[in-house]
Amino acid sequence: MEPLESETATPTGEESADRPAATALGMGTKDLALLWGLCLLTLATWLFPLARDPGFSYDDREAIVGNPVVEGEVPLRTAFTQDYWHHYEDAGHYRPMATVLLAMDRARSPEPEPKLFRITNVCLHAAVLLLLGLAMLRLCARWNLPAPWFGLAVFALHPISADVVAWISGRTSLVSGLGAAVGLLTVSFVRPAAASGGAFAFLGTAVGAGLALLGKEDGLVVASLLPLTAWILGGWRAGAAAAVGSLAAVGSVAALRAAALGSALPSSPAPILDGLGLIDRLSMGAGAWWNGLCQVVAPWIPAPPSLERTDIGPWDGALWAIAVAFAATILARRIATARDAPSPAFAWAPALALFAVLVAILPLIQLVPAGELFAPRFMYQPLIVGTLFVSWVVGSLLRPFGRWSWRLQAVAVLALALLSATRGSARYQDRLSYWESHLPGHADSAKVWTAIGQARQETGDLSAARAAYRRSIELDGTYGAPWAKLGELELREKDMVQAEAFLRRAIAEDPSAVAARANLARAVLSAGDPEDAARIYREAIAIAPGRAALHRGLARALVAREHFEEAEAAVARALALSPTDSLSLRLRDTIRARSSGAR
Repeated sequence: MEPLESETATPTGEESADRPAATALGMGTKDLALLWGLCLLTLATWLFPLARDPGFSYDDREAIVGNPVVEGEVPLRTAFTQDYWHHYEDAGHYRPMATVLLAMDRARSPEPEPKLFRITNVCLHAAVLLLLGLAMLRLCARWNLPAPWFGLAVFALHPISADVVAWISGRTSLVSGLGAAVGLLTVSFVRPAAASGGAFAFLGTAVGAGLALLGKEDGLVVASLLPLTAWILGGWRAGAAAAVGSLAAVGSVAALRAAALGSALPSSPAPILDGLGLIDRLSMGAGAWWNGLCQVVAPWIPAPPSLERTDIGPWDGALWAIAVAFAATILARRIATARDAPSPAFAWAPALALFAVLVAILPLIQLVPAGELFAPRFMYQPLIVGTLFVSWVVGSLLRPFGRWSWRLQAVAVLALALLSATRGSARYQDRLSYWESHLPGHADSAKVWTAIGQARQETGDLSAARAAYRRSIELDGTYGAPWAKLGELELREKDMVQAEAFLRRAIAEDPSAVAARANLARAVLSAGDPEDAARIYREAIAIAPGRAALHRGLARALVAREHFEEAEAAVARALALSPTDSLSLRLRDTIRARSSGAR
């Protein structure tokens, strides 16, 4: 593992001639200057796309607009008592800290400004880099390893992180990464036989793992890594204290999750994999993990939008086979020569980093059926914990180049920065550009064509939207989403018969389709059947109880049946979810007026 600025490791532990200005953090001014420089390059790289003001992307708007917690309509503590997507449709996601940070951004402007949220994302990414860099510099000084500058640069600038840094909804991964960095930095202060070692180990692991898990489910990666790091640094006592801290964090978040969502385990109430057996789910989860790792090694591979495409091409497989074989050979050699190492942890530090990368499969493995997965986002944690391993492997590969090694690494870093700036700017300009960028590799994907149709519909191009939905149906007639979107279009055109036919087909193909049920209820209500409309609304509410519009629709159906008491209860629930919703407020007044007249 070679540093960019040198080919020799920095002496460990105490003051050295190379570190005349050692700080309280255990590193010199040169290291700090390099770290600050990398942070500035990171800011410049990821702020560049903002010059084009790309606006909201994909599910950014859904995470903010119409979310009562983010909009400030309900107290912030509500984020800890409900699903991350409760306002839209419960998805089995418990990510309260991400919601809190989104709410803090939203409070800064009268209207939701995408650029403000994106700037915060970039700053959070730079903060994670800074804390991670401090932690790695301390650990490498302790283990007598070269500073992992290349690994830190890969984490900071790799284009696979565009899904995290350039997307506002990637805030969840940033919070999870912040927990990992905080935990690693705190644990780096653990020392053998030190009275404070156990306290640092417990505190660092509990706080780091807890924050990571409150951000996203992939906090499991750092929760498993920190106890091992503490054990290597401070012995079995520190490792035991860290294990207790990790268990306390996992247990506490699981208890909060169970209280809020009814289940301590990550799961989805309407999963796309619910009909698959365990073996199929494990296979698809492993495929997503493999795809993500391949994109780290070869960033020119287009990012797959979901679990739908998990196959790896021959070139990608060969590339990974070579990388894994080389890493295994170097690792075996390092372990075999452990007795000659300058410190006991010297041989095991890269192995620990590799272990952490492998553990990253946990959030993807689908032991419990979960929702759609975006492999690039789940690579954020592996990039953090694999910093040492990446630097070590690349440094070993480039060792024959001698003094050219660091120059080659610098060129690679600049290439990553250029690719990230370009990709972030073009891909996230809008929802349509994102999905169309996947067409070359996913032209046979029904999901991608449906997403393109939705994007076309949002721009007002209804003819192109219909064509995209019909193309999706041609590819997969059992996929409910395009049927639902065609029904929505017919509903807008007031063709209730055709709309009802499309929407019922959508529900038959996907019983968990909330939007299709809501639109079907509207069509049925317009056709003069409020009893059936109320039934359909109740079915939709059972799937997505946090969507205020469903309760409001139920209230309208109940008013049509002159069930005013039930209608008032339904609209009260809608207002509890969204207190400032003008439609619900007007409907409440209407119900009260008609109820009084009926008496």
